[in-house]
Amino acid sequence: ELERYLMDHCPAIKEKAASNDKRNLHSLSQNPDALDLYYQGIDASKAGDLPKALSLFQKAVAIDSVFAFAWDNIGITYRKLEDYDNAIKAYQKSLSIDPEGKTPLQNIAVVYQYTKEFNKAIDAYKKLSELDASNPEVFYGIGLVYALNMHDNENGLTNICKAYNLYLKTNSPYRTDAEKIIQIIYQDMKKNGKEEKFHAILKENHITAQ
Repeated sequence: ELERYLMDHCPAIKEKAASNDKRNLHSLSQNPDALDLYYQGIDASKAGDLPKALSLFQKAVAIDSVFAFAWDNIGITYRKLEDYDNAIKAYQKSLSIDPEGKTPLQNIAVVYQYTKEFNKAIDAYKKLSELDASNPEVFYGIGLVYALNMHDNENGLTNICKAYNLYLKTNSPYRTDAEKIIQIIYQDMKKNGKEEKFHAILKENHITAQ
């Protein structure tokens, strides 16, 4: 039921747009030609022309090899083209430029889910949580990997509860997604005779069952 819900209602994994990331020294290029190609690539991507976008981003990094946001967008584009190996290489390049880049960490976790390397996905999310402990997407992502991919409801529930509380703090509409996942995990744990453990985890996270 959990898998069906996610397929029907919300992506199990949420990619992050590079332009939304905190800007560090090498986030954007100082070279106007590289920057122009980058913004052309963004426009091509928005228009759905992924091969053109990829070519433009690659031209941008050919001019400025430490242009982190361009590498991030190369990764996103490769992921959309289902070339996961090259997506991972692009994110790793971005992380070699800026080891604290939140975009490549979140997005490499996404790709590891597509390649079914679930422990690597969790490791990437955990690294991200060290940099951004108040980001609910981190715990939402970890929770879904545990519950959906690894069939570990207890760890899944613990992390979804953390995400839920963070969504609640910011009055985010995504809290309803977390509520639905909690309900689905409950049904599964109840079926497996773990209803008491379910309520214990909710209590640990100061959540009252509806």
